[in-house]
Amino acid sequence: MLAKVISGGSLAVKILLPILTALLLGLGLSTWVTVSQSSETVGTLSNDLGVEVATSAADKVENVIAGAFASARATAANTVGQVEGKSANRASMLASLRKLLADNPNLLATWVAFEPNAFDGQDASFISTEGHDATGRFVPYVARDGDGSSLSALTDYEKPGLGDYYLLARDSGQEQLLEPYLYAVNGKDVLITSAAVPIVVDGKVIGVAGIDLLLEGLNGLLGEMKPFETGSVSLISNAGLWAAYSDVAALGKPINETSPTLSAALAAIKGGERFDMADHSNSLDSDVTRIFMPVTAGLSSNRWSVLVNLPQDKIEAPVAALTRTVLIVAGVIVVLLGIIIAFLVRYLAANPVRSLTAAVEGLASGNTALDVPLTARRDELGVMARAIDFFKEKLIEVDRLRDEQKASEQRLTDERRKTMLDLADGFEAAIKGVVEGVSSAATELQSSATSMSGTAGEATRQSTAVAAATTQASANVTTVAAAAEELSSSITEISRQVADSSAVAKSAVDEATKTGETVESLAVAAEKIGGIVQLINDIASQTNLLALNATIEAARAGEAGKGFAVVASEVKNLASQTAKATEDISVQISGMQQVTRSAAGAMGNIRSTIARINEIASGIAAAVEEQSAATQEISNNAQQAALGVDEVARNIGGVNQAANEVGGAAGEVLGASSELSQQSEALRREVDAFIAKIRAG
Repeated sequence: MLAKVISGGSLAVKILLPILTALLLGLGLSTWVTVSQSSETVGTLSNDLGVEVATSAADKVENVIAGAFASARATAANTVGQVEGKSANRASMLASLRKLLADNPNLLATWVAFEPNAFDGQDASFISTEGHDATGRFVPYVARDGDGSSLSALTDYEKPGLGDYYLLARDSGQEQLLEPYLYAVNGKDVLITSAAVPIVVDGKVIGVAGIDLLLEGLNGLLGEMKPFETGSVSLISNAGLWAAYSDVAALGKPINETSPTLSAALAAIKGGERFDMADHSNSLDSDVTRIFMPVTAGLSSNRWSVLVNLPQDKIEAPVAALTRTVLIVAGVIVVLLGIIIAFLVRYLAANPVRSLTAAVEGLASGNTALDVPLTARRDELGVMARAIDFFKEKLIEVDRLRDEQKASEQRLTDERRKTMLDLADGFEAAIKGVVEGVSSAATELQSSATSMSGTAGEATRQSTAVAAATTQASANVTTVAAAAEELSSSITEISRQVADSSAVAKSAVDEATKTGETVESLAVAAEKIGGIVQLINDIASQTNLLALNATIEAARAGEAGKGFAVVASEVKNLASQTAKATEDISVQISGMQQVTRSAAGAMGNIRSTIARINEIASGIAAAVEEQSAATQEISNNAQQAALGVDEVARNIGGVNQAANEVGGAAGEVLGASSELSQQSEALRREVDAFIAKIRAG
């Protein structure tokens, strides 16, 4: 959530929130450290105070116990002095016991107990008297009774357990602080403890001097001590019994009956060691720190312990108050610092950055005429402002370079277009000349083929006429052979017929010559057509090469040359089709050249035959002129003329066949030339379209 607020907020918010967060964290950490240190310090101080309280309580108890032991020792010493001085006096002993009780108001009772006849050897004289038992043993017990005292004899002092107050000191020969026990004092059982001191004469224990202390008195003494207002101080015996406790009913009972957790301290109490533990007090209804402080009990080895309960709620109350105070002060400091920092951030950072942001936004929108603020500052904002100003100058330079680049690109585009137009013009000049040449050659070829076809038809007609003439000549010669006898009568007719034959022969020679020239012209035209076909083939090869170069240039031009590449591919396909067509034309023209050569040969034969006919006709004319020659000679000549006419007829048939073949070849040449003309026209259209695309860019 905080990250969204920071990312979506203003710069002041982005700067202020981390600073406030750091302040809060810093103050929180310092508060935690302060509170922790304070808590630790308070804990240490409270623990020290508890130790002091425990030590003070232990001192008070020790003073009471020490006073009891001192009184008991005084009694024992007085007794030893009387016994050793042979001045033992029972009345004097009782008086000293009464006086001791009167001088020490905190004592419950004073007492002594002697072994039989150990005091003065006169036990028999005091049987069943006051302060003596039934055997006369001196066992006086002087107890406080109101403002005075009462005297009685000790009871059960010889019974283990009940008489431990006497037996333990006697048997051990050492001072003993008795565990709390009930004893009847003035007819009432009370909970007491005793300080028992053995009376030793000549190294022998002859009795025990003791002081009884009322535990309720110790309870009142310690109950006045209230550490941290609600704390408590108690006294525990060596065996773990309550000797002084806030609950009077629990006195003399084991401490673990009150709280099972106190069992953990029994070993330390028995060993006379200090022991600390954290626990919960049911009586205080609070967590407590328990301090067990050993109490020196005279020269006794069985030490007691003072228990001090330190309430944690009271100990931690100052820490809680300190924490609240620190938090309140920290909150006030954070608010004040936040206001100050917000003002400083807005004045020192946000406003300058906002002005720089406006400048950057202006530059981003393309406004390079604005003035960048804060460039004179010497801090980081000045560095940023100068960087933005540098960026502005670079942006201006970029705009200038962009304009120059656009102008350069325009120039390159214009130059490229001009180059393409020049290329198109050159290509048009080169290709169109070729196309025009191909078209002209096709037209010329078509015209030649048409002429050749007409010439072939004319040759056919002429050969037919020659055939008819030769047939007529043959008939005439036959008539001459058959009517040789009528030569004289028909000489004139023969002369006329010979003249006609000579004229026809001459005409045949002329027509044959003309036909030969036409066939030769056809042969020359066929050769020229072959050259034109070769030229077309070369043009197709050159066009194919130009198309290949155009494809390469289109590949170099990239996207701009895709249309050019398509046109180049179409030109290449057209060149391939033209080459194929020229190949077909070349095959047809080769066939036509062969036919033309055959026709030329046939024409030569025709000319030879017609020349021979002419010679025969001349011979006939000479024969006519030489009418003096014999009829037989005329007949022979007529036979030879008939043979010659037959040969002419046969040759005229070959000429007619050759003319027909020439006509067929001329038709094929005419068809090929028509197809070539169509292909050249298609080539012209493709070239025009290609040139138009190039010029259109």
